[in-house]
Amino acid sequence: MLQVDFLLSGVFKNNFLNNTKFSVTKVVKFFDQSLKPGLVIFLRGNCDFRNAWNMKQRIVELIGTFFLTLTVGLTVITQSEFAPFAIATVLAVMIFSGGHISGGHFNPSVSLGVSLRGKLKPAALVSYIIAQMVGATVAAYTALYLTGAAPNPDPAVCDLARALTVEGLFTFALVLTVLNVATAKANSGNSFYGAAIGGVVLTGAIAAGGISGAVFNPAVAIGAALMGLLPWSQFPFYVMTQLVAAILASVVFRMTTQE
Repeated sequence: MLQVDFLLSGVFKNNFLNNTKFSVTKVVKFFDQSLKPGLVIFLRGNCDFRNAWNMKQRIVELIGTFFLTLTVGLTVITQSEFAPFAIATVLAVMIFSGGHISGGHFNPSVSLGVSLRGKLKPAALVSYIIAQMVGATVAAYTALYLTGAAPNPDPAVCDLARALTVEGLFTFALVLTVLNVATAKANSGNSFYGAAIGGVVLTGAIAAGGISGAVFNPAVAIGAALMGLLPWSQFPFYVMTQLVAAILASVVFRMTTQE
């Protein structure tokens, strides 16, 4: 878990700044008490990278993100009127299918929120995001191949302010829902978490699809950009907004959940 009060506990409770004798031992002790279990774990090599790169979990994340992004690409490129329902359904199915193995994130924003909540180690977060991005990239080219389409060189440009607003709002709602239904002790062992998460995506897709494209996911965003569904000029703003929304969701979760 993040040490929110690390400045108070690390600076004022330790007499590091008041001690004029600067030594390696005191530096290690200061950081050990202030930033544990983050920076010092990495510096000392206590991070279990073999566990962080556990292939079973990463394969599940890659597969789930692949099918989510593939469904987005196929339904949007073919202009299916049932796109929101198909996308929400495949997400729910993939979560029910792989949630017990990897947590069923399939979204870097969700992985970030879960990591900040303390349920995913930093090294594992990196490997999750890599797996998700690879899955989305492969899915994008698969969708283009299956539809016989070429990436649109000039995709429609959304009103960026409005698009980022809805992307932030619904990504926040998505991550907060995941944290509550899939990680909170009060909901431990429930059987509805996949439906709840898919429901948020369905709602967001119907409500905001015409404004931003209803991405809510950095991995889907890179897939959409590769397929020519999202302008590359807007891609970094989408991703930054989604990640900030995930951070805010984790903060609100901590404020509203007593665990």
